[in-house]
Amino acid sequence: MCGRGVRQGVNLSPILFYLYLNVLERYLQSGNGSGVKLVDYDPGIFLQILVLLYTDDTELFAISEAELISLLGSFYHYCNTWK
Repeated sequence: MCGRGVRQGVNLSPILFYLYLNVLERYLQSGNGSGVKLVDYDPGIFLQILVLLYTDDTELFAISEAELISLLGSFYHYCNTWK
């Protein structure tokens, strides 16, 4: 039996999950991670990716091993804080 959270299917579940993911993205962006820059053929257009979030999947992107280790540490700290 789980003593935390809300049951699956409860109306509040999607809202809480959205808030959790939204805050996680901002938390990781405020750290040392800069993500990976994807450049299109037009030099003025680019997309910078730090994290991809989808339901229970999370992918972190970094340009160096040290940055990835830092992101993983931040992710670990966030998950331990919010359980």
